[in-house]
Amino acid sequence: MEIQYYGANCIRIVYKKSAVIIDDNLAELGLASATKEGDVLLRTFGEFTPKKTPKIIIDGPGEYEVSNISVKAIAARAHMDAENEHTATMYKIDIADIRVAVVGHIFADLSEQQLEEMGTIDVLIVPIGNSGYTLDAIGASKVIRKFEPKIVIPTHYADKEVKY
Repeated sequence: MEIQYYGANCIRIVYKKSAVIIDDNLAELGLASATKEGDVLLRTFGEFTPKKTPKIIIDGPGEYEVSNISVKAIAARAHMDAENEHTATMYKIDIADIRVAVVGHIFADLSEQQLEEMGTIDVLIVPIGNSGYTLDAIGASKVIRKFEPKIVIPTHYADKEVKY
């Protein structure tokens, strides 16, 4: 499995001939889109569509199987949501017996139900930066401690090329 960072919260995960791309809103931020034809696109927040056509766009809760990839999407409170709102989506992606969690721009306090639904995580991708809608260091550390992954990949911090 190969994981590549493109900027902001955009990550591309490739295994064999299957690819998952997360949060490719790069065109809106002044960068080139990372999506290729036939990719599986996951959106943790908002509405955006890349210039190339993905195989499928997943942007809400549910369980999905596509291109030998298993995706579990769980509703979450976005970093800027009111207490009872859940406008963000967290993902657990199973590829080649590796469990990758992409939490996106969430509020750091996760419920026991959300943690149970996500289950065991090997790799955690978490946006950090305290830019108003990403987690600060304390919030990110709370999320990391709750999941106890083997590997943590931070995104969204010190990204000078992105024009927010």
